[in-house]
Amino acid sequence: MERSNQEKHFRRHLFLSRDELIDIFIAGSEFGSTPVLADPILELIHQNLTRDHTLFGQLCSTELQYIFPSGKLWELPALRILHVFDAAHVYSRFEIGGISAPRLVHLLFDQPDLAIAFTFRGVAQNKSLQYLRIQVDGTLVPVRAFLDLVASCPNIRRFSFMVYRSRIPLNILADIETWPVTRRVTLPKLYLLAIGPYYSNDTILFLRCLHCPDLQVFRCLTPQDHDPIEYTSAFKANWHILRECAMSLTHLILKGQFLMGDNFMESLISRLDNLLDFSLNNVSLPPWFFEIFLVKNRQQRQPWNCPKLRSLRFDVLDIEGNGLGRLIRLRSPPDSRQSSSTENSAGFQENCIVKDTLTSVRINDCCFLEDEVYAELLQLEQTYSNTLWIEW
Repeated sequence: MERSNQEKHFRRHLFLSRDELIDIFIAGSEFGSTPVLADPILELIHQNLTRDHTLFGQLCSTELQYIFPSGKLWELPALRILHVFDAAHVYSRFEIGGISAPRLVHLLFDQPDLAIAFTFRGVAQNKSLQYLRIQVDGTLVPVRAFLDLVASCPNIRRFSFMVYRSRIPLNILADIETWPVTRRVTLPKLYLLAIGPYYSNDTILFLRCLHCPDLQVFRCLTPQDHDPIEYTSAFKANWHILRECAMSLTHLILKGQFLMGDNFMESLISRLDNLLDFSLNNVSLPPWFFEIFLVKNRQQRQPWNCPKLRSLRFDVLDIEGNGLGRLIRLRSPPDSRQSSSTENSAGFQENCIVKDTLTSVRINDCCFLEDEVYAELLQLEQTYSNTLWIEW
């Protein structure tokens, strides 16, 4: 649509809606770096900020500067959803005015300087904000600004922090653990945290400053390449969160082979006493992995690792050995309609403290299987038809 027609239709929409709240959705060129909207339309958006309920779409820095001129606090009393992104991925530094949106619930942005607008002098806490998603691509992570932003959102429930390929060299990773964390921000109501897939030094420092005492769902993405430096940074960032939040986690989603070191995985799983659902994506599962969930000494009365575990989900490349079969036989009830002999004997159950049984095992897109493992899984799928689902 030509820009003159865009302005005409927008003015008509504003006229017909009169004093009602408005939702603004902006669709632009996916790869274009030029501004999407003409100045008259930007001016109309600016003039109707107090009526704006939703602002969603592609807005580059110059357009944001037009809508929210610098040096002033802009009131958006009705705004509930703000999702703005720059499809051209051109993140030049810019300055806009403060944004006060006391009813804002959803906030998504990919231009780091936008965080400063929500911590502008005079902006009250964003107490209504519950869903926050920040994307950073090829630029610095402004640690102080991001910490100020999340500190102003005490009721946030879901936080997604995605950092894509960074241009900052990872040359001091060995020293990252010695960096002093002089400030910690507590998010008392945070339920879900998703991070990844790349972790620069400033990203790691930002994550180390977060304190999430009631975190229940943690989703971690890791780099698709096999750069050992990237893997090291991913490990450092995730291990800090997992170590601190292990007791509160009920759902854990990990993606990436870097986490499959036996010492790391065993140490992690031994801490997850309240975990209900565990998902692993894009990994190969070695034989020892499943043994972590089993009792090592059958003669001693001791609990399982992850005693409350109910569901396992694997989107994996390969499963080695017969460990999965043993895990299912020992921690899952067989289909009552099937009669089979399993290791799950009454004598073994008496020597273990089992709070709940494993009720769901899902395997997706497993491309490489030895013949023996494949045959065993087919047999298990029949015997444990209420527990095991295999989607090839």
